[in-house]
Amino acid sequence: MDEWLVYLQERWTPPVPAKATLMIAVVRGLLLDRLATGDRSRTDDAFRLTSRKSALTRHDFREFLQTKQSIRAILRSRSLAQEAGTSVRQIYYATRSGGTTLDVGAGGGNPFASALIELADEPELRLRDLAPRLRAVTAEKSNGHQIVQWVGSAHRSNWCFANSPAAWQERREALVLVVSDYSQFNPGASLRGAAGDERRISVMLAQHGFSVTQAIAPRRPALLAALRAFKLRSQQADIAVIYSTGHGIEVENEVFLLPGDYPLGCGYGRAHLRRRAVRVERMAHAACALRVNLVFFGGCRTHTGPTLSEVGAGAP
Repeated sequence: MDEWLVYLQERWTPPVPAKATLMIAVVRGLLLDRLATGDRSRTDDAFRLTSRKSALTRHDFREFLQTKQSIRAILRSRSLAQEAGTSVRQIYYATRSGGTTLDVGAGGGNPFASALIELADEPELRLRDLAPRLRAVTAEKSNGHQIVQWVGSAHRSNWCFANSPAAWQERREALVLVVSDYSQFNPGASLRGAAGDERRISVMLAQHGFSVTQAIAPRRPALLAALRAFKLRSQQADIAVIYSTGHGIEVENEVFLLPGDYPLGCGYGRAHLRRRAVRVERMAHAACALRVNLVFFGGCRTHTGPTLSEVGAGAP
């Protein structure tokens, strides 16, 4: 923190005092927070708390906003926010709408996971080319059973997984969120391959410079807690990746991960799924890095109706 404040002071011409530098830091942080969350009341509360701890007053704050330095700080904050707003955000699904995925296929796990691990090792593969290559390799490894689909575009992105010298300058955060234990409903519904994929994907991401958090969480509260914690970490990162798998269901164009404590007897109505399952789109909102945010979902996208016992351990 001290080094950052010194850096800010040195960037201004002429140099500004420490108190003004702290104000700059406060304004930048709160503006970015408000732009990212839209939560005005929370950022106002944060400013009041900061004011008390740093001896800043509302008068100081109003006076500061009238200075040239404040205008420059706000412009810089807007520039940072625009960069964040134009960052790449993609969701990759291991299969088409209505389709199932293989828990254990070529490579010892989900063919989607095996394909991702293989492609991440290609040093020249850019993000703009990842989606079609992931579709082709997954289809090959699953004998045409899984057809990868994706949401979002990365057609201009040169980023790649490979742990190159350029990647050493990036802060990379990853969350591997797996539900493999469904034994409380049906012992046959647990996913042996998904448990193995959690380890395989974690190793691959770590090899490519990611700080990896592993969350094998069968219950919904634990899943949501892991996503909240990752959102905070990813906000400080350049690149954020989430890999998740487990039993999945799609209802009215929304894809859900079923936690291990999902009450099967209540059915698969959209409202109930929103309360008791986890939307893949919600996972995507937990990836908040500045440049690239990617979500890979390895579960099924079967439509309303089947129970876990009918889906079976071979197709999450």
